[in-house]
Amino acid sequence: KVLHSLIIIRQAVYDQALVDKGAGLHEEYCENCHAEGGKALPEDGDYYILAGQWTPYLTNALSDFTNDRRILPKKMGRQYQQMVEEHGAEAVDALLAFYASEQ
Repeated sequence: KVLHSLIIIRQAVYDQALVDKGAGLHEEYCENCHAEGGKALPEDGDYYILAGQWTPYLTNALSDFTNDRRILPKKMGRQYQQMVEEHGAEAVDALLAFYASEQ
């Protein structure tokens, strides 16, 4: 018997304008600590993978940080707060769209 397997990978569709806005926000507020668009950089001791994560995961993780269920590094908290104050809550959606779109 020959068994064949078929793997279907569903490609997510992103709003490119939202992704582009998120890329700019990442560059301005996040790049210093989350280099390379949020990819893991083990050689730098950075294992926090943001790039390519599903949006619901990123949303829940950010909620955990902002609701004190996970420890929010002070610098990240300041940068996040400044981003939201300067660009509004929709900036969070743009930033998460950027990370989710990265491969």
